[in-house]
Amino acid sequence: MLVKDLFEKLGFDFNRNLKSKEVFLSESEISEELKQKINNSLFFYESPNQTNTSFYLINTELEEDFINKVRKFIWNENKATLFFYVSEKKQNENLFDDGFILNLYYAKGNPKDDLNKYKIDTFNVNDDKIKQISKWQFDSGLFWYNYQNFLKTTTEKSIDKELVNTLDILKRKLHPLIDNAEIVQALIDRTLYIKYLEDSHIINSYFYQYYFQDATLDYKKLLESHNGAALNNLFSIIHEIFNNNLFDKPTIENNFLTEPVCNLIYHSIAHTDLETKQLSLFDFQFNVIPIEFISYIYEIFLSEKQKANGIYYTPKKLAQLIVDDVIPQNKLGTVLDPSCGSGMFLIVAYQKILENRTMPYSGNIKKEIEYRMEILSKYIFGIEKEKIAQRFTIFSLSLQIFRDLEPEKIKLYIADQLKVNGKVDLFNRCSFSDNILCENSLDTNHVPFPDKTFDFIVGNPPFFEIPNTEEFTKEISFLNDYTLTLENDKIKKAKDIVGKYQISQCFFLKIKDWSNENTRFGFVSNSSNFYNDYSINFLNFFYSRYTIEK
Repeated sequence: MLVKDLFEKLGFDFNRNLKSKEVFLSESEISEELKQKINNSLFFYESPNQTNTSFYLINTELEEDFINKVRKFIWNENKATLFFYVSEKKQNENLFDDGFILNLYYAKGNPKDDLNKYKIDTFNVNDDKIKQISKWQFDSGLFWYNYQNFLKTTTEKSIDKELVNTLDILKRKLHPLIDNAEIVQALIDRTLYIKYLEDSHIINSYFYQYYFQDATLDYKKLLESHNGAALNNLFSIIHEIFNNNLFDKPTIENNFLTEPVCNLIYHSIAHTDLETKQLSLFDFQFNVIPIEFISYIYEIFLSEKQKANGIYYTPKKLAQLIVDDVIPQNKLGTVLDPSCGSGMFLIVAYQKILENRTMPYSGNIKKEIEYRMEILSKYIFGIEKEKIAQRFTIFSLSLQIFRDLEPEKIKLYIADQLKVNGKVDLFNRCSFSDNILCENSLDTNHVPFPDKTFDFIVGNPPFFEIPNTEEFTKEISFLNDYTLTLENDKIKKAKDIVGKYQISQCFFLKIKDWSNENTRFGFVSNSSNFYNDYSINFLNFFYSRYTIEK
């Protein structure tokens, strides 16, 4: 029995649900011939249900080094929890008639660990056990019932958690060297952005030859040279080409880019400490990692005080659930998140709006990027009072511009523009950075987006009782100064409506100023807002202003 025959017998369809997949490995990692061999033998099954049973099938035997590269790709992509690997039958092994062994592995394990550490099972076509990998077992989630013991004993090293852990280590090691949290964050997010551009080959040997007269140069080598002026030159060039304000402010003086600082970032990228198996940025393929993970990174920059004030990352699945309900299919409209955090709701909303539009310039990379930037600058808006979170929102949205576009086309376009015009103005036609305000939505003296209304308002506002401290003077002023006219023409202050000074209720009062009668809302809200005794006045206000659709 052939491998395809086996999986079809188990209920899978190679034309409909177990589809051929391309692995993104560069020629420096693997030969083109071997890459083609892998791509002709790699299949992906995405479970239609939230059962964490999506898997890859690698239908060819590879040398250990190459299987580990494919495994690292699967881990970075973070779409599969499992993978099957077909290897040749060894002497005295009598499994499948056609000379192959079907092994099942856990895909969330540290890709530096020995592969066998994450082996779940081996299957024989003649055993009843083969039924455990039938399609219905994966779709129903019953698969995991059969492997409870494995889950209890294994250690998950999923890409999102490891990326946060790795950057947390880098952040903690940078702080003693640079006593400025904003500079530390800027160095980290610039490093991530450059790594994305290099991993995607958007900036490449031609880029470095043109600007630095050295085609062998890259970000790692600039760090290794400890040349602060050259690094700042690179930051300035990226700001100029990609119109990315993250590379403009804050200014990082050359004296911050000391030898210890450069060495620390270099070693994080180059992964020179092979013995400890500590994951480094080298292990992360930013051309593969889902861009929305960047928003998750923001949590490492939060202080315990900020976390106590209800500031948290919103998981993509939750944001997706709400945005899909709020923004109808084929609908184009402006979106505001008045407490956008690191931007997850705005990322998902931007993705949804792009999906709602038929791309009019398919194949023309210049017009595609211009169109995406126009959509972003016209329709996506956010307010966030924490500077760190605001930067991550801009960071994540700027990378969304490249999502699902062919990096090779972007690279060739940039190279051609440099040859012909000596500059690249593709990203300078419009800017969205001014749409993401670092302000307080509850500021009554300086109102963000005054006299502007939005078609959709979404978000996950913080949930806590506003303390009467200096840090919350704007919120206290909102409670004391913000007034509303109720249906009986009575004017009330916010403090008379907001129970126990609950900040999430303040947002429900404020968002009416940015809405019109057709605005649709989607919010995460604590249920106690709707049933506690202290919320009676708030409920009277809420139901006189809004209707609940779902």
